Amino acid sequence: MYKRQEYFTDGLTEELIADLSKVRALRVISRTSAMLLKGTTKDVPTLARELNVRFVLEGSVRRLGSDLRITAQLIEGPTDAHLWAEKYTGTMDDVFDLQEQLSRRIVDGLKVTLAPDEDRRLASRDIPDVEAYALYLRARQEFQRMTESSFELAEELVERALARTGPNALLYATAATIAFGFHDMGFRPTEETLDRGDAFADRALQLNPDLAEAHVAKGLIAWRRFDAPAAVRHLRRATNVDPGSATAAWAAGYVLAEIGYTGEAREQGDRAYALDPLWWPAQVGSCLGDLGEGLNDSALAKMRRMHALSADSPPADLWLGLLLVYAGRNNEAADPLGRLAAAGLGPLSQHGAFLRAWARGDEEAMRAFLADPSAREVVAIDKELSWMT
Repeated sequence: MYKRQEYFTDGLTEELIADLSKVRALRVISRTSAMLLKGTTKDVPTLARELNVRFVLEGSVRRLGSDLRITAQLIEGPTDAHLWAEKYTGTMDDVFDLQEQLSRRIVDGLKVTLAPDEDRRLASRDIPDVEAYALYLRARQEFQRMTESSFELAEELVERALARTGPNALLYATAATIAFGFHDMGFRPTEETLDRGDAFADRALQLNPDLAEAHVAKGLIAWRRFDAPAAVRHLRRATNVDPGSATAAWAAGYVLAEIGYTGEAREQGDRAYALDPLWWPAQVGSCLGDLGEGLNDSALAKMRRMHALSADSPPADLWLGLLLVYAGRNNEAADPLGRLAAAGLGPLSQHGAFLRAWARGDEEAMRAFLADPSAREVVAIDKELSWMT
């Protein structure tokens, strides 16, 4: 039962984090790092020290049919002192009220006074239909699996949710993000895919001009189209309207570094890291910012720390290999790129194969790679590889 409902329980955790991130007085560790701690045996003081936080919220969500039970306790990290513990029960029809009650209880427990706009945002319902909300949570989980089939399922789930709600800004922004993912991972590397994602993001912004998720999608799609001014405009807007979003900070840091705004890129990358310290891509912008200023040792130290968080992740191998190539350390790059090339992950592994050939100076392998039209397309759509062709 738990595994079948995991998308829902994890989704509620993510939504609670999103709620609390709306409070400017709080720095809330983002979803990815929080999810990595599920089931950990580490004690609270250790977790607080590793995450650089003062308070830790422990809790559980149980769903049986339409019945819900949420338990939560707020703990002071350094002392392991329990400040309060609460239980909330209800049904799926009460899920939004329960979520808001818990968010407000946490804010009260931390003795934070909400500004009027923060109070309104805590009470907002981005997806007011309960069943559509459950579909959205499952779509988010499927998207994070990062496979072609999971993207397809996520796309279908969002379509079903939209059929229930009608026009909805958050669902449109999620559809835009999925479309970008299809293109970015090479599953649907066409202009039509980007057009579709751009149209979804535009619909989202028509409904909510301050929706950070939509600005991130618009920014990344613009960057994929080599429209740097539009990319920077949207990504800066995303970080301004939602300074608690690690995803917005990561995307802004990455794009700003690529176009030479190294100082700002490091700031955004370091912000993403502070918000999500166990998410390995968080400091990409900071790494590239260092690299752009010739601080190769600093860049590689950060990247190796990130890679160690997810050493079995093929994208982590790609980024470590890329930074080693950028830094001129081609011999060291061959190892992570070789693992990526051997992973059998379609376009992503093709990236690794080509980069490894480049790093080794294997001109025959590069010519063979570029003789394959599908492989040439992989290189052409990838900004990280385009400078090599």
